[in-house]
Amino acid sequence: MENLERKTGFVNSLHRDPSYPYALDMVRSILLKDPDVKSMNYLFGTTITKNLLNILDSFYTLDFFDGKLREHNPKAPRIISDARDEINKDSSYIEIQSKLSMGRVPDLMQLEQIYGDSSKDIHRIYTIEITEGSVRKEKIPSPTHLNRVAATSQIVAEKEGLGHEEGINTAVVGALHDTIEDRCQKISEYDSFLEREIPEKFRNDVLAITNDYSLIANAAKSYFKKEKLPAIMDELLHFIEKQYNLNPNSRLAEKMLNFANFLRINENKLALSISIFDDLDEALYILYGMDSFKKLNNKRPKRVKFVDSADNGITIDNLGLTERIRNTNKRQYLCNIGKLYVTTPYLKKYKDEHQEDTHCDAEDIVASRFVRSQHQVDNFVSGLNSITALNPVFFENYDKKGFIYNESQLTIPSSVH
Repeated sequence: MENLERKTGFVNSLHRDPSYPYALDMVRSILLKDPDVKSMNYLFGTTITKNLLNILDSFYTLDFFDGKLREHNPKAPRIISDARDEINKDSSYIEIQSKLSMGRVPDLMQLEQIYGDSSKDIHRIYTIEITEGSVRKEKIPSPTHLNRVAATSQIVAEKEGLGHEEGINTAVVGALHDTIEDRCQKISEYDSFLEREIPEKFRNDVLAITNDYSLIANAAKSYFKKEKLPAIMDELLHFIEKQYNLNPNSRLAEKMLNFANFLRINENKLALSISIFDDLDEALYILYGMDSFKKLNNKRPKRVKFVDSADNGITIDNLGLTERIRNTNKRQYLCNIGKLYVTTPYLKKYKDEHQEDTHCDAEDIVASRFVRSQHQVDNFVSGLNSITALNPVFFENYDKKGFIYNESQLTIPSSVH
């Protein structure tokens, strides 16, 4: 049973439930359109199961069940997972992580083992993050994630045979990977922020894994909130074009043009949502992925991106259901894009590992609804709806651009093809 063997997001909670194997069998049998009645009877009893089978008959009329079901890869590597295990046995790393998790900044000398000559830069970044009280959704200081990604990336690079120096360089990029998105608040300050906060040696790598499209969208969101304007398409386009005219020479200029073009092409699809920004969140992640992975030749940012995405997955059981699904679908989009634009053997291994772990987490999201002992009908339907929402993970029918076939499929501007 792959999910029990792999150290994914639910390893410390759901996997310990004695009902879990039955719930997982049920998830897989439902996807195969051959529901495991024996497991259903075990979990729900015969009376409830009869009603649930009727619900399933309606569920199977959905179109996406005509797609190709994704298969597990029992030979998927565990390079990133093994690196996580390795750092957790390192007393120096544990000491740094303990301080960060308690909202304290590690000593400069402690950081040198991971960050070498760049320790001063990382110490400054961590100090700012801790001082400003930046926290992640799991309610611990943000630098804990940065340091996990950095230390894991360092081990991964060294296991790749790239040497200790490249391991340190990869770790530095890992520690800086969220700096721009988390702390640069104004488009007009973007260029000066880069010069001030991101060391020149690592600037291009950090830019390559920064989702500038979300940065632009967040700036627009703040503007609409401040000005009390409705977030409609015309207003959003007006904001972006105004920002472009104010900052035509910015590093963000091309991204702003791409963004505006993207909105125009997909206006009818995006306008269907209640909140345009809810729709944009995942759409912009795809646009960013297409942009960065196709144009990027340097392996270092791609390596860090897979480690970062995997780290986001390992804390998935701390999130609510909607966030779990969104997190898992974003990881799947990264796998889809990686399948198209990852060619080197080691990067392909990271992609294969990430794909299998994402697949296991998707199954576990659904299984977590089936093990609940009360309100079983409601939770069963919630599980079925989760299968629908996780369609990109469970089914392989994506097109050559890396998108999932569905009614809301988005069109990407030619500038990033």
